[in-house]
Amino acid sequence: MTKAYIGVGSNIQPERFIVMALERLCQSLKIVSTSPFYRTKAVGTALGQEDFINGMIAVETNLSAHQLKYDILREIEYELGRLKDMPKHAPRNMDLDLVLFGDEIVEDLNVPEPEILDRPYVYVPLLDIAPELIIPGQTKTLVELLNANNSISRRNCIKGKTLSYLSGTSHKVHELII
Repeated sequence: MTKAYIGVGSNIQPERFIVMALERLCQSLKIVSTSPFYRTKAVGTALGQEDFINGMIAVETNLSAHQLKYDILREIEYELGRLKDMPKHAPRNMDLDLVLFGDEIVEDLNVPEPEILDRPYVYVPLLDIAPELIIPGQTKTLVELLNANNSISRRNCIKGKTLSYLSGTSHKVHELII
């Protein structure tokens, strides 16, 4: 089994769509950990949009990186209303990003996410669930990389209150800003 890390985000009815996405992901994948979810400002050309709610999940899978991205993540995004020709920084009800896939480098999928250390909405939740993770192509752990870079902080990431979603036969509790 491969451990993969998936970024989960939304800025359109996030309390609804994140829960729906997590429930669908539980039907297809074994979720082994979930970060708190954080409110973050939109970036790039998305400035001026509603804030995003972002978190990270770790899953174990026998799928390939391509199967995970296209057969599971993209299909869930489409089920939840993502348009196939959506501009890169458009508002989204659901965004599922394959951030890391084991120790593999999958260039055509941009895995590992090339800007992990530049995006607080990626590295803060990842740090919560995998501080000792070594990103493929690096020699230091995530926490060591972040500690070595004085410009990196948790600023602009505000942790939220608790919301639960159904995970198989048990409830898992996840923090989400509402």
